[in-house]
This record gives sequence, C-alpha cells and structure tokens, in this order.
Amino acid sequence: MKIQNLSGQRFGCLTVLDDYIRIQKKNGTKIKWRCKCDCGNEIYSFSDSIKKGKWNYCDKCRPSGVRNSKLYHIYHGILQRCYNENNPSYEKYGAMGIDVCDEWRNSYDNFKFWANSHGYSDGLTIDRIDSSIGYYPYNCRWITLSENSARANLGRHKNHTKLKNITATSQDGIVIHITNIKRFCEEHHLNYSSVNAAIRGKSKPEYHGWIFRTD
Repeated sequence: MKIQNLSGQRFGCLTVLDDYIRIQKKNGTKIKWRCKCDCGNEIYSFSDSIKKGKWNYCDKCRPSGVRNSKLYHIYHGILQRCYNENNPSYEKYGAMGIDVCDEWRNSYDNFKFWANSHGYSDGLTIDRIDSSIGYYPYNCRWITLSENSARANLGRHKNHTKLKNITATSQDGIVIHITNIKRFCEEHHLNYSSVNAAIRGKSKPEYHGWIFRTD
C-alpha cells in the first residue's frame, strides 16, 4: 500500500508529525497520522479526515454544536486560507503573510464573541479593511457579499503587482527570487508588513538593506 506522506504539513489547527499507524477496515487499510494541535495536544487522525477538513483540531479545541453554523464555516475558512498549504486560496493568503491573531486562532468562542458584538448576521461576510494585514479585530468588519465583490474588483484594478516575479537584492549584490514573501521575511528576520509595502509600492522599494523589484 502506497502511503501519501503528510508529515510536516499543516491542516487547520493540526500539524502532522512523522508517525502513523495502520488501521484495518472492511474496505481496506486506513492510515492514522499522529498530529499536534495548536494547543499542544496530540491526536491520531485518518488521512482522509485531515485532508478533507473533517477533523482539523483536537477534542479539546473542537467547537461543540457549531459545525453546521454559517459563522463557524467562515471561521474555519479563514484558518484554512491562512495555514493550510493545500488550500486553493493559501497562495493568496498564508503564503503572502496573511495571518490570524492569536486571540481568534486559539479560540472560536473569542471570534464568535467579536463577530456577534460587531454586527454579524447571516448573509454578511468578513472583510479586511487593509488587505495587506491579517485577520485582527481592528482590521476586520462585516459587509455584504455585493460590497465584498465590489472591493475585490477595485483591488484588482488598483493593484496589478504580480507577486510571481519579485526579486530582492542585498547590499552585497545577492539577488533572490521571492516565491513566498512570508518565508523570505522569516528567513531574513524582516517585518512582513514593511516588506509587503515596499514590494507593492506603498513605501520606498528599499527596506533594511534590501531593494525589491517586481516585473
């Protein structure tokens, strides 16, 4: 049986560790991976459940009675976009340094309290006021789907920077082609917001000795 290696990958609140067990089922052998939740707890979860997002947190962190609520799906979608590298939207969010504040990331109840106290109702969608910053209480609000679509269209017209062609040149003349802004910042101990602003032309193209260019 060929096993798809999920070790080291992140799904929701779980990070898959380098350890698994085989479970014999009527329809064949299933693989359960050992995973570490953001809270520190470790669990074993089936490969299919992890990849399909059916079980991306430990028992302690699993919200009770909310899996079918619209608000929970919004919350889960935010975490998927920002932290699941297999999510189709990850390249536009997590890979670009868009993150979630610890207050929300570690507790759905905190996110729910903020949402309900800031005008949430079914039919609204969450919107980041500054699209270069992550999901933080001061940077988020609830708007209608039509307003969200209008903002997205405006953003596409205003910002034509293609992040696939970014180069950073150091003071020593070293040229690096950036494919993941967040990873570049982590490797070189740079502030993501400042680098992102330099790349997108919101500030000078130079930051901490690096000069950024886009094609």
